[in-house]
Amino acid sequence: MKEASKFLDSVAAESPAPIRIEGGPSQDTLSVRPFASTSIIRPYEFTLKSRQNHFSPFKKPPRVGPPRDEARQRDYFHQLNLNPVDYACHPGVLNHFMSPMGKINSRSITSLTRKSQRRLGKAIRRSKKMGIMPTFSLRRQQGAIPSTYAGAM
Repeated sequence: MKEASKFLDSVAAESPAPIRIEGGPSQDTLSVRPFASTSIIRPYEFTLKSRQNHFSPFKKPPRVGPPRDEARQRDYFHQLNLNPVDYACHPGVLNHFMSPMGKINSRSITSLTRKSQRRLGKAIRRSKKMGIMPTFSLRRQQGAIPSTYAGAM
């Protein structure tokens, strides 16, 4: 028992030395966490995967809209001093701010100011409730041939 504790103390005292993995996909140097002399070691902790330092970077940037100044430069409603609610009866204008499934695009996609985005959502919802725009899909343009039938002609 004393030999095991001496061994663990010596392993814990050593600084984590980088080890090189031969045949790995990137041939990178990895840093490995040392064992703590006061902790209980479980069998899976002897594997290399459990001893590596895990750094989990953010996979995606946060989904927020652009900053205020940038949004003011890109927002046509703000630049022309227009209210999107006034365009509730014009589905051609509102279609540009919707996904193919009929959902309202977020600020990160539309690049509108917060105020214009709120008003745009109100206009789209009003248009759907009045029956001007379809509820579950985008409005088809008059005379357009669907892409599924375009190859058959």
